[in-house]
Amino acid sequence: MSCAYLGIFKGNEYAVNGLVFYTLSSGLIMTVLMQLRANQIRKAQIAFEQELLLSKKEVELEKHRREEQTHLLHMLMHELKNPLAIIDMALLAKNDLQKTSGYVSRAVGNMKSILERCVKTDKLTEGSVAVHKDRLNVNEFLHDLLITQGHDATRVALDIEGVLSVYTDEQYFEIMCSNLIDNAVRYGDPMMPVLVQADVKWNDAHQQGVCITVSNRPSAASWPDPDRVFVKYYRSLGAEAQSGTGLGLYLVRTLARLVGGDCVYAPDEKNIRFELWLPS
Repeated sequence: MSCAYLGIFKGNEYAVNGLVFYTLSSGLIMTVLMQLRANQIRKAQIAFEQELLLSKKEVELEKHRREEQTHLLHMLMHELKNPLAIIDMALLAKNDLQKTSGYVSRAVGNMKSILERCVKTDKLTEGSVAVHKDRLNVNEFLHDLLITQGHDATRVALDIEGVLSVYTDEQYFEIMCSNLIDNAVRYGDPMMPVLVQADVKWNDAHQQGVCITVSNRPSAASWPDPDRVFVKYYRSLGAEAQSGTGLGLYLVRTLARLVGGDCVYAPDEKNIRFELWLPS
């Protein structure tokens, strides 16, 4: 080829342009190789960024779990101190056995309620819950529930229009209604009755259901923060004087949505009101 360039012998077109072809083909091969290498580096960088993002999310999740555990532990330590102190004083007091037994029984009941709510919340967080729906008579269910909880008509008034039924999980229905009524009785004005109403209502999706409304007059616990009332562990400042977990309303809304319903805070001018809607 170099001889053709020097004119020693006559070269053809391919010989004369061979260097150009060689340079072009070499450049093309190098360009393809560099592009492949760049693609590999870009893919590796994307994979690294995804792993880094996943690691950050895992770190944030672990931090959130630790904060939840710390919050739960502090809450348990705070809330269990009162029942334990009551048990201790009841055992040391020189009262009659029946009165002492009543104090201890109520304190143990409070402790069991606190622990049960914590266990139920933990299961909901893990997603290890099952829903078993049945047709339930709302009238009979609420009437029996008030008797079981020991509420008479002077403390909790029941107002139901007609014979109503819901298609939901019986255990979850009991938890939701119990928590709403228990909160109203515990934190409401003791001189005013708690009103439990139930009637037919359609939701925003035009689905027929039953709305159970629990309302009470505020007491020292005052009005809850509407933006935080369903937040886990939230308790209003006035409610801290009594034992509680701050999980009751969180459980109500979470379970309601789990069975296809919902719970909202709907106060009026005088009353704290919660509306629990479930499909019928």
